[in-house]
Amino acid sequence: MINLAEQEQWSHENKIYPQVEMKKAQFVTVQSISPQQLFLAREEEAKVRIVGGKSPYKVTVTAGAAQSTGNEIDYTAPNVAGTYTMTVSESAGKQAFADITVALDLLITPVSPRVSQRETQTFRAVGGFGKKPWIATNGEFTKSQSNKTEADSVEWEPDELGTTFMSLK
Repeated sequence: MINLAEQEQWSHENKIYPQVEMKKAQFVTVQSISPQQLFLAREEEAKVRIVGGKSPYKVTVTAGAAQSTGNEIDYTAPNVAGTYTMTVSESAGKQAFADITVALDLLITPVSPRVSQRETQTFRAVGGFGKKPWIATNGEFTKSQSNKTEADSVEWEPDELGTTFMSLK
């Protein structure tokens, strides 16, 4: 059996919150572009998102091609390595920027060296991004390089006759 008096008492204990007054939306300016740094290969494509602001947006780049749709930008890096800038402006003139780095293709030199046992060979990496972890199918990196296998250059010594493949992860 349900006691209506208890139900009524319970309903009076509910708290009533005052209705929050809705204010007119304030004008939002462009706050940022995401990501604010792009690391791309030549002619690589990337998506960039505009955060905040009021459309229409004007997108300019110092190199490459950019096409905006709403708050998204489709960007294609140029064919030339270098550092570039993307600028997004909103209708009120507020701007946000993104730095774009286009790297050279990764190259290891020398390409096909001949190394005798008990000799060493220095390999260099040019281009690419960030740390370069080296891998060799045989042999070892010299003592001076043992803790520097993530470097632009390494010194290597074979431990057996035959073909060795040198690469970067």
